[in-house]
Amino acid sequence: MKLKYSILFVFMSVGCFAFAQDTTFSEKYFKLINTYNSIDEVYRAHPELKPKPTHIVINDDEVVFYDDNGTVINRMPVKHKEDIPKTDTLYEKYHDKYKISRRYINVEGELLVIAKSYGNEPSPYPFRSLTEVYDKTGKLIVNNLLEDTYVKLSPNGKYFATSYEGEVGMGLVHIFDITGKEICTYKNMNESSIRYDINNNLIINSMNDFYVVVKDSLCNDLVKYDYFKNLNINYISFVFYSGVLDQFLISTLNYKIFYIDNNSSKLLWERYFDSVEACIFNKDKNNLIIISRTTNKKNLPKFLKIYVISINSGNIISKIHIGKLISINDNLIIFEKGGKYYEYEI
Repeated sequence: MKLKYSILFVFMSVGCFAFAQDTTFSEKYFKLINTYNSIDEVYRAHPELKPKPTHIVINDDEVVFYDDNGTVINRMPVKHKEDIPKTDTLYEKYHDKYKISRRYINVEGELLVIAKSYGNEPSPYPFRSLTEVYDKTGKLIVNNLLEDTYVKLSPNGKYFATSYEGEVGMGLVHIFDITGKEICTYKNMNESSIRYDINNNLIINSMNDFYVVVKDSLCNDLVKYDYFKNLNINYISFVFYSGVLDQFLISTLNYKIFYIDNNSSKLLWERYFDSVEACIFNKDKNNLIIISRTTNKKNLPKFLKIYVISINSGNIISKIHIGKLISINDNLIIFEKGGKYYEYEI
């Protein structure tokens, strides 16, 4: 079965760049399907691309929860500081000594994270901290997570992952479904950063071990790779994985990309390249479609490029400068350039 790749990006416009040599894609690789005069025309033709309304809004005095139609379905008072209430399990022991402090974090309008600390105001170190996660209706779905929790939502909105930025739970990652049911736990000995790719795989980068793990939504390992041992590099910015090819692309901050066979860990090719924001693997046409944000000179605004690159050699086949990337999958690409919106068949 043909694997579909679909992403939605809406970037801030960074200005228009006119280059005579890349006004359109090469007809050898792309077919122009349609042009649009406005983003509203794009949304009428592709309603699935229209941004969904936010479900959670944090105000000064309350958190408001909305349904898909924008109707208020729940409210929660914002309490940055308060006495320990009688309903709290720690009330009897600590209510006369400590207070509760809270921080409210909105995760993409779909999850509410409340970081909760027990302690005294003069002391920078609370005696107990925990994190709670609420769904888009205001229902508590995960509690008693460790302090300094970072929460990341998957692109399809069906999963989320947590990692810890503090010393207590360093290297501990949890993966949940959107109801708060824990799917798995992953632990290493050093600080880990987490990020989802466009296919809802979780990228776990152990920054001090120089090791990256890619897990699918069910927590199965897809990639386990020591990039210091294999590539002699000590930092990566992102990993892009293809389950069809069982190959992956590593992007770094020092303007290099590496293309690797997952089964053998063999480096297939490498090349200097700008910062990669997305990568689509097109097996049928034996190419990669890479979205890159780049600048050639210091202090100049960055702009977007779309590259088509040979899977076999890493050679650039075609490229174009654009203003905004609206959508891309293995069949179509829609982008804005010079105030117009273009839809191409890839």
